Amino acid sequence: MGLTKKIGIGVVASLLLGGLIFGRDFFSYGYTAVSKVRESIKSNVPISFEIERAKEKVRSIVPEIQKNLTSIAREEQSLENLTKQIASLEEKQSTAKADMLTLQQDLEKNGTQQVQFVYSERKYTRSQVENDLAKRLERYQTNAVSLETMQKTKTIREKSLDTARQKLTACMSSKRDLEVTLETLASRLKMIELQKTTSSYAFDDSAIGDAKKTIAEIQNRLSVEEKLIGAAEENVGDINLAEQQAVENISQKVKSYFSGPPATEKGLVKE
Repeated sequence: MGLTKKIGIGVVASLLLGGLIFGRDFFSYGYTAVSKVRESIKSNVPISFEIERAKEKVRSIVPEIQKNLTSIAREEQSLENLTKQIASLEEKQSTAKADMLTLQQDLEKNGTQQVQFVYSERKYTRSQVENDLAKRLERYQTNAVSLETMQKTKTIREKSLDTARQKLTACMSSKRDLEVTLETLASRLKMIELQKTTSSYAFDDSAIGDAKKTIAEIQNRLSVEEKLIGAAEENVGDINLAEQQAVENISQKVKSYFSGPPATEKGLVKE
């Protein structure tokens, strides 16, 4: 016994045992679980795969359409042949009717006294004419039944053919609608995929902000360094003569002050 068969028997046995123990609810729970698993699997199938699967189903309609196209073409040809047969038989019946009326009128016109009748230079007895007319009538009646049957058959087949044409037209129209719908779905899927691709290129604004902050700090430090270098260069530059002159003047002033008062001031002190 194969492994697959053993597994199948085991599953069936488990279900039967579970049904016996837990009752009908067991099968209900099992069905619900299987349904949910099936739905979960289906929801995880890529949409692109589902679209291709739907396209394959639509393409499977083509052989059926082609088969019906062939059947309709054959029926159209058959009905055309039947129409010709009917027309030919109608013409034949019309001629037969005219010939019978001619014979009937000849028999009636001449009464029972005329013994011979001449047609196409040939002579016929009254009995021969009557027998011929009887055969003609019998054949006409048989053909009339056939003609009526053919006409009814043609009417029925024409209606059936018209119904088949309508169904084929509806089927082809539905196929075109399904193809357009699937193309629309495929376009929508491409747009969604394109939007997903575009969104993956988005930059983190916080990263840009951090970079800007670091750059600003570098710029600030460089500005401070430049100011410090500028201040140092000012301290070691040329002597400011105007300030030096001011220093010399104050020095002379202090020297003059402490070297003693002027003579006029000394005289004033002695007195």
